[in-house]
Amino acid sequence: MENKFDFKKIGAGYLFCFNAECPKKEECIRYAVSRQIPDDICVGQAVLPPACRDGQCKYFKKKQVMVYAYGFEHIYDKVLRKHYTEMRTRLTTYLGNNGMYYSYKHGKRGLTPDQQQYIRNIFADYGYPEDVVFDKYEKQYDF
Repeated sequence: MENKFDFKKIGAGYLFCFNAECPKKEECIRYAVSRQIPDDICVGQAVLPPACRDGQCKYFKKKQVMVYAYGFEHIYDKVLRKHYTEMRTRLTTYLGNNGMYYSYKHGKRGLTPDQQQYIRNIFADYGYPEDVVFDKYEKQYDF
């Protein structure tokens, strides 16, 4: 995957790093992203050089690509009515609240691999071991 970053997917308050002296800069997503900040972003938060001591930075975040899942409009198609309410409640609680639930369900937010597995585990708990299929999948950097 090419090192092109979609700044719409980087949340407000993201910590950028400009420490060219850091020994881990080539592996760090914060440093990589800071090299491509668009001209319309003029203010932001940054990791300062003292954060890196003895070659270790407590704000280091490994540059890695993950497969995010978007949307689950048909996730309950094979679920029995007697399981639906409890499963949906568990999923809503896990995702935060009804607003977040619908944001994920309609594909406005991506589910991380860990979140996808948690959802698969909920379905397996109710006897639906076949793979849970999400609406679409997209490779992107883990910010």
